[in-house]
Amino acid sequence: MMRIVFIWCLLMSALGLQAQKLKVESLQLSEGETIAESERRLDKVQNQCAVLKVKMPDVLMRMEGNVIGEIVRRGNEAWVYITSGSKYFRLFPARHMPMDLAFPDYQVKVKSGCVYRLVLADEEEGAGMGADELFATGMSSYLGEDYAQAVPWFERAMKKGSVNAMMYLGNMYHHGQGVERNDKLFFYYTLMAAQSGQSRAQQEMFYIYRFGHGTQKDSLKAVDWLKKAVEQKNPDAYGQLCWCYMEGWGVEKNMTKAAELARKGAEAGDYEVAMVNLAMMYDAGEGVEKSHEKALEWLQKSAKLGGMKAKKLLDAYAEDEFSNRQPKRSFNDLWPEVIGNDD
Repeated sequence: MMRIVFIWCLLMSALGLQAQKLKVESLQLSEGETIAESERRLDKVQNQCAVLKVKMPDVLMRMEGNVIGEIVRRGNEAWVYITSGSKYFRLFPARHMPMDLAFPDYQVKVKSGCVYRLVLADEEEGAGMGADELFATGMSSYLGEDYAQAVPWFERAMKKGSVNAMMYLGNMYHHGQGVERNDKLFFYYTLMAAQSGQSRAQQEMFYIYRFGHGTQKDSLKAVDWLKKAVEQKNPDAYGQLCWCYMEGWGVEKNMTKAAELARKGAEAGDYEVAMVNLAMMYDAGEGVEKSHEKALEWLQKSAKLGGMKAKKLLDAYAEDEFSNRQPKRSFNDLWPEVIGNDD
């Protein structure tokens, strides 16, 4: 038996086909349905056979078990004559993987002369996989920029409770990756992930409410979600909440609180926002004691880790030093020219 299945799989592979599995949608006695006398069959001991009527998205080529005679085709059904008391069968479809069928699994007892109906459907790819495995499969396609392939895997993972899949799906709808761009769905999926406690999604909700993607702009809700991300020690959220306190956006302006958040974010490794914010605060003496040396130190740390704003500021500062420009400009003086209105 295993040899037959192995040869079948080799054949499918040689033909370049990827065999799908089938799943049982229903297996039950067809109450009140009888077999016409002209269509009846007897088993080897002259008892009337039961009939299993199979409906499936394929052609049933063969069925092993207590089967009597050949399979009969009736429209989109295959009729299989089986003996009373039969329990276990193996089905061989033309294009799908062979499958085993156990009547006891469905609380069905085969009786002489009765009609049974079996409905089979394509099993969703990855049906036997857990949420994490489904998400990892989707990520493999996503990182390979095969976004159309990533979407169904993320959807399957989400159905099994993957919060990360919710967040990635939201972002894909925002950027139109593998799907048509839809900021309503960006908002919906990200909100679900954020409500489930995903800190990156909570941080993303700040972005959504700040710029009004798929919903109305709302600074209070934006800051509220950002605070939730900070409570979970999301390193990137510190710098953004620091900016809110620096600008008085959604909260009362508080440079001391801003500096505290910037330091926590910088120490957690946020080189793009927190380190730069902390450097600018040292440069201006806002929320902290003024120190050009510490401002320079944090910008250098940021640039070393790949911070582009820090690198631009340091390059402009070095150019001023080289040209001996007078009066000397602080990093805050350089910001409008080098960075502009980029927050």
